[in-house]
Amino acid sequence: HSGHDANIAALATKLTGNKPTLVRQKTYLTSRIKPFSTNYLADQVVVPSSGMKRAMLAGGCRDEKIEVVAPGFDFATLHAQSELPLPVSLQCWLEAGTSPVIVQVGMLRGEKGHYTVLAALAALKQSGHAFRYLIVGDGPEYKVINAMIARYGLQDNVLMAGKLFPAAAVYRHADLVLMPSRNESFGMALVEAMYFGVPVMASDVGGIPDVIRHQENGVLLPCDDVAAWQNAIADFLMHPAPYRQRARHASDDVMLRYSIDACVKKIIALAYKEPTPAFAATP
Repeated sequence: HSGHDANIAALATKLTGNKPTLVRQKTYLTSRIKPFSTNYLADQVVVPSSGMKRAMLAGGCRDEKIEVVAPGFDFATLHAQSELPLPVSLQCWLEAGTSPVIVQVGMLRGEKGHYTVLAALAALKQSGHAFRYLIVGDGPEYKVINAMIARYGLQDNVLMAGKLFPAAAVYRHADLVLMPSRNESFGMALVEAMYFGVPVMASDVGGIPDVIRHQENGVLLPCDDVAAWQNAIADFLMHPAPYRQRARHASDDVMLRYSIDACVKKIIALAYKEPTPAFAATP
């Protein structure tokens, strides 16, 4: 996740006169965008989504330097991983109830939106809805999230499963997968869930709209809007059939768009692309 290696390689090629095509991969953005290395060091910078590209352009990066290439998924391996056994404690929790299982996979950080979901679920529980919420992942917000679960009285509804790798087997038990993030460069867990035909809901931020087309293969919602998430989840719990129908079509869609072959072809094409002059004038 560091740009130092790419920058050093770029400087070495310029200083030695050895000029292979240099393609840098950038998978996330820091709080401050530094356009110099993108504009003048690498021939191309590959980013996972158009949302990330837009953010870089707004930060002063040149359009012709940035190519969007979504990650490639090994769906055969993902399928095999889904057959692996889950931890006994998790398997017992899943088998102990019959309520729909809502899953969120990812790091436990403030920007991942667990607080929004917990607030929405607390309101749904008060309204009489039955559900279980499975949180897969670990991170610095573990204690805060755990305390919030207790504060909302959701101990019987929520399980914090901790870090689980691979997590593919979880999707076999999921009725709905959520990604309520405030920022997300792509959304790997969404593609995985969609491959397994699980309905998905996610925030309309960053690269997520590249993956989800609202009401076609999933649902997009405003981040941090508890009422919007509450209403959307309630609608799923009461009327799951149309969500499941969309999810079945989404499986074929992601296999076509995010295969390893599709990714590799785009990367190879970059090697034959006419390089942009390193110090061309910026408009």
